[in-house]
Amino acid sequence: IGIVRDITDKKHADELRNQFINSASKEILGPLSLIGEAILRLKNKEQDNLPDSIKHVVDIAHTNSLRLQQLMHDLIEIQNISKDDASFRFETTPVLPLVEEVVRRNKTFGDIYQNKASINASADDLTIHIDITRFYQALAQLLQYAFKNSPADTLLDIRINEERSRVNISIHFNNRSLSDEQRKNLCEHFSSAT
Repeated sequence: IGIVRDITDKKHADELRNQFINSASKEILGPLSLIGEAILRLKNKEQDNLPDSIKHVVDIAHTNSLRLQQLMHDLIEIQNISKDDASFRFETTPVLPLVEEVVRRNKTFGDIYQNKASINASADDLTIHIDITRFYQALAQLLQYAFKNSPADTLLDIRINEERSRVNISIHFNNRSLSDEQRKNLCEHFSSAT
């Protein structure tokens, strides 16, 4: 006995679902992260100056923002697990426009902590072979960590150079290395963001 089914509608629905989750990860998770950081900063810096009723609202808003961020991360993870195709989509692309876009998207995050970022590239035509979505996520997380853990009015120096046929991207701030505690916090930051 043979059974033939038309799965065109199912494929279309799957494609729409994937498009929505991809769009949500870029258009919702970024602003949601900024909102969470702004609420956390308000909670930490102005806690003593807020009326009790407002303190309660701020606590609820902070908790809910963390829950929504986790929900978005879970949706992305479920999508990656359920995909039939490869988890990574590599392509060769110029690196400078990608880094510029990450800095542009996270400018508001830097403004929250009164910090800025500049880009110094050894050449404009350097290319990399990467999964663009994951590149955005990783560099954004690293840049946000640097903004958050730098004193106010810090100018982060993002350097792009080629060494032995490899493109290096590094973030320098205050001309100093991370302490052991900051390195541990950075690992925890990336763990909580994946």
